[in-house]
Amino acid sequence: KELTVWLVALAGLILFAIGTALDLLEAFGLRLQIIPQLMESTCIAIGILLFAFGLRTILRQLADLANIDPMTNLFNRRHLEKAINMELERCKRYNLPMAISFIDVDKFKQINDQLGHPQGDAILQRIANKLKKSIRTSDTLARYGGDEFVLLMTQTDASGANTLLS
Repeated sequence: KELTVWLVALAGLILFAIGTALDLLEAFGLRLQIIPQLMESTCIAIGILLFAFGLRTILRQLADLANIDPMTNLFNRRHLEKAINMELERCKRYNLPMAISFIDVDKFKQINDQLGHPQGDAILQRIANKLKKSIRTSDTLARYGGDEFVLLMTQTDASGANTLLS
């Protein structure tokens, strides 16, 4: 999939370059009679569209790489910090409650030591999936690091957080 996006962007760039080269040839009076003006314009237009589409998709993928933990597919610490700051501002502005829960897997080092890191990673992935299924879509769940997760609960007071986490 990623290779396809890169190829689309590259094809767009090539078409744009061909159309531009044909346009330059015409500017220097070297217009090739076999290539109609419509084809030149079409190359440029399709090239720009393909390149823009490919570039947009690539930029989205890069944003995901910057904000998603690759092992658990949860948000990472960088994204969490941004989300907390935004939510704090919103809570101040509208006088809303907010709750944050730190979740730590007890004795996780022993799991890695006894079963190995690949098995420990699989356990973290299962924990992440279970946590994802148990939260609201308005909440933000992130892997903070190692075996630690953070759940940011929007518009939730202490009793609501206790209910949600029970």
